[in-house]
Amino acid sequence: MTHSTDMAIEVFHGIGYDCNIYLVNGEVLIDAGTGRNHGLLMKWLRERTDPEEIHTLILTHRHYDHTGGAARILEETGAEAYIHEADAPAVLNGDMVTTGARAFRGEQVPIKARQIEEGFTFNISGQRFEVLHTPGHTIGSISLWNEENGILFSGDTIFANGGVGRWDLPTGDFNALAESIKRLSLLPIRDLYPGHDVAVRESGREHAFLALESIGHTPFELMMHRKRYVEGRDSPM
Repeated sequence: MTHSTDMAIEVFHGIGYDCNIYLVNGEVLIDAGTGRNHGLLMKWLRERTDPEEIHTLILTHRHYDHTGGAARILEETGAEAYIHEADAPAVLNGDMVTTGARAFRGEQVPIKARQIEEGFTFNISGQRFEVLHTPGHTIGSISLWNEENGILFSGDTIFANGGVGRWDLPTGDFNALAESIKRLSLLPIRDLYPGHDVAVRESGREHAFLALESIGHTPFELMMHRKRYVEGRDSPM
């Protein structure tokens, strides 16, 4: 595997409930956050690129903490949004329930977006990123895979240190999540960029294996572990 020196990936770390927002080569954004920190995000972007150079916004799934800020980003950058066809209706129609916007006490502003599916590819500065349909967290969750450099954007499917996405929200499915994690664990991941928490460089596949180990537990065991972790009584699984 060769590693290109042309890939510049920067992260606007999630604040509060916000997801991580990734800027790739100054021209593509991955996920949009809730929008509650839009001013800070735009300031951060202007320090790194001309926002009008951002032509693509890729949404890894429907949840409000990843899509709530999309409308304002699209308005200010002129970018085109993309989302998997199974999650698209919720975001295009402003579904307050299955996006989780109501639970966050926010508003899911409807947007226009191109609907994509497994195998769709993005060309980012000459680098090919393939859409992998990785359902389980939501029915339309995706990951983005750059084989040349071993780069994976995993959305909320897997996280660093063996963390795995929730499956107990609308359209979630534990068995589908397990299959998606098994699929990702087979990839020669070098750098892992998850939807929350820290990114992992150089040893991404090891963390994917940890996620595979985690998902081998029963749903009840995982839920109890998550409860202990949230309460600060356990380490990430």
